[in-house]
Formats: sequence, structure tokens, C-alpha cells
Amino acid sequence: MGKIVLTGSTGALGSRVLRFLLKFGVDPKNVIISVYNPNGVDSQIEKIVFDVRHGDYKNKETLEKAFQGGEMLFLISSITVNKEQRIEEHRNAIDAARNVGIRHICYTSTILADAVDVDIMNAHLHTENLLKSSSLKYTIIREGFYSEVFPLFLGHFDAKTTNEIVIPADGGICFVSRDDLAEATAKILIETTDIYDNQTVVLTGSKAYTLRETASIVSNVLNRHIPIKIVSFEEYVVQHSKTHNEVWMKIWAEIHLAVQRGDLAQSDMTLERLLGRSPKSFEETVREMLTNTEKDKEETQINNRYVHASTIDNKA
Repeated sequence: MGKIVLTGSTGALGSRVLRFLLKFGVDPKNVIISVYNPNGVDSQIEKIVFDVRHGDYKNKETLEKAFQGGEMLFLISSITVNKEQRIEEHRNAIDAARNVGIRHICYTSTILADAVDVDIMNAHLHTENLLKSSSLKYTIIREGFYSEVFPLFLGHFDAKTTNEIVIPADGGICFVSRDDLAEATAKILIETTDIYDNQTVVLTGSKAYTLRETASIVSNVLNRHIPIKIVSFEEYVVQHSKTHNEVWMKIWAEIHLAVQRGDLAQSDMTLERLLGRSPKSFEETVREMLTNTEKDKEETQINNRYVHASTIDNKA
């Protein structure tokens, strides 16, 4: 296997993918890390992976230098929220990869790529089309939403301060834990056959939870009833913009349109097949996040070593 170039390795997903690649026996000498700020890379990563390079999605020249010598590129989507800018950044990465001889790009897309009324998600569909029209082999991974972002779907829920959950719509979501998603993704990256060449792979949880069901799970874990209130999209934006960025809240209002329509309720068994076991249950993740368990402490230590993550991550 040739060298794998990893983007986003300081983020919540990318750091985990790196961890699983090493766990599965990938030689650190065959890993190249491309990051916007090499000085921000955790020292623990640099002790394991020695080839850390500067690659800025906004600057194709830096990407060409960062991708040089790689055979496969793991392209985690930009966290830029402007759709046109995001598309341009992804185009820079694809062009740079082609220019330096990358043979295969594995791209993290989203289950909402086809949601035309969710503007920020359209960048994923455009990027998928750029890959399909390129001369490179590609694998598109349409990811479900992380279990760990459930608070964002519950009106930016905070266990300490939220007494009422205010949302603009309800619907099912097949949440998937970051660890499971990262493990499955790592297995796709090191697959020695061509079964994922020029394919779109869907990785979701196996069960959809409505937001009312999610609120009920949260209430049970916290041992207190937290009511849920559905308001108009306009009221949702106005109310939550008092404490959160208005542009960000409009984005989540659009995402709730897709929730209401059922776009996030579609499940796929590919994740379970890749893992060779049942995925981690959504309820388990919620409980871990809301209770102070020893497992949480261990996870925090791991994250401190590998993660400097944006709250947006690659899911928007």
C-alpha cells in the first residue's frame, strides 16, 4: 500500500481515523498529515507520525507540496460555512491531488448531500460531482450525523442550563458514534481490493431516533423531565440567536427542514458490516456524554492527545 495523505487529523473525526489506521497496522512512515497549522498539531501525533506538512485548502500551492508522494488522499470536508468558498477549497484539494499524482481520493460527504434546500450541504454534492468528473479514482463516504452532536439538534441543549428544548421541527435521525464512523472509514482506506473504487458508501446508525425520543432519553439519563416545544422556524432563529450566532442558527433551521422531511432517518447496514459487530448504541453515547464515568475520563484523555476540534467539524 502506498502512502496515505490525511487531512483534518487534528479534528474530531480525522484524529480517530488516524488512531484506527495505526491500530490496524499501517506503518506511520506511510502516513502524511496535511494540516492548516502544523504548529497546532498535538505533540503526541508528531511522536508517531513524523511527516506533518502545511496544507491550506485556500492555497492550492501549499496543498500540492503537502500531498506530494501520496497515493491516496483522505479528504475531510472544509469547515468553511460559505457554500461557494467551500466548493472552491475542495476544488483546490482535488486539483492539487491530481497535479501531484494522487491516484485515489476518499471524501467525507454527508447523508444530506442531496438536500437542495439546505444550502450549506450543497457544497458536498458539488464536490461529489467534481470527483466524479475528475480522472481520479474516488470513494465518497456519505456520513450520518454524529451521535455526539445531538445537543445541537435539541436547540443547543446544555444539561446545566436548559429547562425547555425549543426546536422548529421533529423527525428521525440515524445517529452514528464518531468512533464507529472512524473505524469503518479506516477500514475503507486500507481495503486492498477495488470494491470501493468510484463508489458512494453510506455510513449511518441502524436505528432512527426522533428528537422527542432523544429528549426522553436525555430526561431519563438526567432523571428530570425536560419538555420539548416546537415553534416556527422564524421563532426558533430569533430565540436561539439571543445566545448563539444568527447565521449558525439559520443553518440549523435549514437542517431541521431535512429532519422533518425524513432525510436523516434513512439507515444503511454498511457500517455494521464493516465493523463486524453492532454499532455503539445512541443511548450509550448520550449516557456517556451526560454522566461523569471513568470511560468519559479516558475518552477525554484520548481527545486531549489527538483532538483540537471545531464544534462545526465536517457535519455542516
